Amino acid sequence: GWPISSPSSNPSSASTRVRTGIFYRSPDLATLTPTGTAHLKSLHITTVFDLRSIPQISRAGGIKQIEGIRRVWCPVFGEEESTPEKSGMRYMQYCSPGTEGIVTAFLEILSRGAIPAFRPILLHLASPSPGPCIIHCTTGNNRSGVFTGILLSLLGVSADVVAQEYALSELGLRASRCGCGAVVDES
Repeated sequence: GWPISSPSSNPSSASTRVRTGIFYRSPDLATLTPTGTAHLKSLHITTVFDLRSIPQISRAGGIKQIEGIRRVWCPVFGEEESTPEKSGMRYMQYCSPGTEGIVTAFLEILSRGAIPAFRPILLHLASPSPGPCIIHCTTGNNRSGVFTGILLSLLGVSADVVAQEYALSELGLRASRCGCGAVVDES
């Protein structure tokens, strides 16, 4: 199975709900099967926002172009932040015990990605008739998870529900967990 998460069904308050079927997040699409492609098309996805850096795209074997779906490349980290050393440091922050490391890493995502990466996604979602879109990074949890948390928070979704939605990241991590350490070691 290919994990895809639609946080848009979460309640934002007692009287309103976040619109469904417009926004999805996932891990990298490089391993998307024909069944997964058919699933994306059944969701009427019009746009894919790719938050990965050039080195990550290269390591994944390039870009997975899907017929009829527009790809927008909006990397959170530029090439200078995507060196093996800096990527390895971020990975260690994500995996460190406690919350200090991951909070530091997430703040870096916000400071680096807020304008170049998140702006095109927000403009798409704020358009009068946004087509359904999907955002992804490598595993679908850090960069895309931070963006999703911010989006849901802006829409008035409670912190508890945002945390529950972020916990869905585990789906994307299961498939890649065995290879993540190897990628950092090889870099």
